[in-house]
Amino acid sequence: MVFLVIHDQEPVRQVLHAALAGRGLGPCLTASDPAQVRELHRTVGPAVSIIIASASQAASVAEWRQCVGPVRAAFLGEGDLAAWAVRLPGELLLPSEPLPIDALVSWIGAVAAQPDPAEVAPGGPVAPAMVVPAPADVPSAPVSSLLGDYELLEMVREGERTVTYRALQRSVQRVVVLERLRSGPADDPAEVSAFRALVRAQAAVVHPQIAAVYEAQEQGGSLFFTREWIEGKNLSQLRTQRQRLPQETLLDLLLAAGEAAMWLDTHEIPRRPVTPGDVVLARDGLARIANLATGTATPFQDETAEIRGLFATAQEILDTARPAEAFLALAARLNDLSPRGLRTWAEVVPALAEARRRATEARPPHTRRLSAATQEEVNRRRWRQRRGLVAAALATAVAGGLMLRWLLPVGAPPPRPLNEMIRIPGGPFPYQTGEMRELPEFWIGKYEVTIAQYAAFLDELDRTPGNRHDHPRQPAAKTSHQPADWPALLAAARRGGRWRGQPVDLNCPVTGVDYWDAWAYAHWRGHRLPTEEEWEKAARSTDGRLYPWGRHPDAPRANTGADFAAGAGRGGQDGHAGWAPVDAFADTDRSPYGVVGMAGNVSEWTDSTMLDPEVLDRQVPVLRGGSYASRPMDLTQRLPAGSAEAADPATGFRTVADRGD
Repeated sequence: MVFLVIHDQEPVRQVLHAALAGRGLGPCLTASDPAQVRELHRTVGPAVSIIIASASQAASVAEWRQCVGPVRAAFLGEGDLAAWAVRLPGELLLPSEPLPIDALVSWIGAVAAQPDPAEVAPGGPVAPAMVVPAPADVPSAPVSSLLGDYELLEMVREGERTVTYRALQRSVQRVVVLERLRSGPADDPAEVSAFRALVRAQAAVVHPQIAAVYEAQEQGGSLFFTREWIEGKNLSQLRTQRQRLPQETLLDLLLAAGEAAMWLDTHEIPRRPVTPGDVVLARDGLARIANLATGTATPFQDETAEIRGLFATAQEILDTARPAEAFLALAARLNDLSPRGLRTWAEVVPALAEARRRATEARPPHTRRLSAATQEEVNRRRWRQRRGLVAAALATAVAGGLMLRWLLPVGAPPPRPLNEMIRIPGGPFPYQTGEMRELPEFWIGKYEVTIAQYAAFLDELDRTPGNRHDHPRQPAAKTSHQPADWPALLAAARRGGRWRGQPVDLNCPVTGVDYWDAWAYAHWRGHRLPTEEEWEKAARSTDGRLYPWGRHPDAPRANTGADFAAGAGRGGQDGHAGWAPVDAFADTDRSPYGVVGMAGNVSEWTDSTMLDPEVLDRQVPVLRGGSYASRPMDLTQRLPAGSAEAADPATGFRTVADRGD
């Protein structure tokens, strides 16, 4: 066997090289960066059997496979790697400290006894990823390589209800995305109905930049549908691979995302938010967007958070060595709280088009792909289409605004005293699947932080400006702790009206805050954010219960998404289609210690981190607890935030202290 070690630290390369040689394994090659790896493409190519790489070099391994062919790989990374077990089929995932030499050698021996991956037919059985140590992990069964007319080439993603593959439609030799309903949900009529609704919604999308649906079938008891496979790289992949793009390309990608979102909204097709993983730079250089249609309606889209998330990722891969003024000026307007700021796609899309025009005009004439006359005609055609989309969106917004005027109730509940802290005694407790841990005594907020409480924090910041409450690592670009649309939210809460379609008052949880906002508020109060261990002990007590009330789910006891997408009956189970006042479930969603709202209402920021499921070797904050927009989940569930900057209408927080107030 020929080994290749890819790591940017020379001592690690030397230790691994010596360890393999000392056990009679080798020869062993080493590389420190992608350039050296590419040189090895040309010199040793298929001779390499196994790659051992740092997690940050995952892109180099993927490129090797694309250029050279199949090769087995082991990744060394930090943090919780369990989220990657289904994303890197057939790989070994190991903690990097201390170097797991014995585990590597044991795995190499097992690999040596298996067929070479180059000899396995495409789409053949793929072993699940292994996470070491992980004695509780149970590998999923290998899948059949054929499903009707489709040959399953590789598993792309494995979700709670569906499994997604890259597949080959043999009759027409076309590569497609195949999404199959898993066997468990396939036995549930409600899940089957929801899956078919999803297929119908995505099939209704006819847009040149959105991935099209081809067909839906049922073969051998498997229910699945296929859609267009887009060859290219999405924004998340480009960021992971540290690629840099000119502002014109990024503006094109963001413009395509905005136009796709507006097209779905104006055609009244329910959709999920656009994420960086949905925006693809295709191989032909054009922008393509994943099919975002969903089979069930959602109460609202937080467009501001959606737009800011896309721009943040795009800015990470912006090539600042080239002119980038048009992009940066537009990005600045997204964070502008004045009337000049941009909040919605209806505002952002025309601004993107104008920025794209300015960026093109700023380039030297010989570098422009189109003549001035041709570019002008393209701009005219796109503007005619965009004008129709914007007009429809504005009409919808106006109609919605008029409707809200009729729906606003009279009067509003005053803010209640909801600052109580609950003492959690020190001592051992069962964590996650039963591991015993111990914590000292601490105090935790009985309720989630409310709009009224957060308003008091912002008022004091206005009176005494400064950054004394900011996290030491808060990005310099973040200059405010005011959530998006805060004036409108606060006004609606004070009059007991509606905000984004949902009833709201001052006793509802503050949402749309990111990690930095939550940390700053806690610091202002003389508190801190809970670790996830503290959060879990306060929720589960010492008897290891899975829900505040016991070991079995009971949806009406908490404000969860069990009835979030039930059409006209939304909110019928727990009485709330969206958020509820933080004390609304004080008698049912209540832990043995008396802490309220940990199974539902809004998910909560913690001060712990976990591995980002989108970017290997990157840590993100952990969210804990269910929400009005999520399926009921037990109290052991750990949710990765999109980033510390992610602000979501279903996420809030509570605080802890080392002593009672």
